[in-house]
Amino acid sequence: MTTSAGAHESERGRNGGKTGNRTGRANIPRDFGILSIDAEGMDYEVLLGIDLNVWRPRLIVTEDYTPKDAQKDEYLKRNRYHHSGQCAGNAPWTPAN
Repeated sequence: MTTSAGAHESERGRNGGKTGNRTGRANIPRDFGILSIDAEGMDYEVLLGIDLNVWRPRLIVTEDYTPKDAQKDEYLKRNRYHHSGQCAGNAPWTPAN
């Protein structure tokens, strides 16, 4: 969401790499419908860049990648999401009540 590598790096330094400042300026609602991530085995790392205490999608869909599934599962559970099924190599997650 930045226009240059330098701007991206300075934002990363201010907020620890989380998306909070950048998405706030883009007027993205904190409670939005679907976050679908398909990052060719890097879904866990993408999730680490999203502050799930601020941004609460009603559905997160991630791609399964066996070497990192346990880390991703633990991270989402720690952030109050529930693994709600399985669909062709994708894992849907919904907020835990």
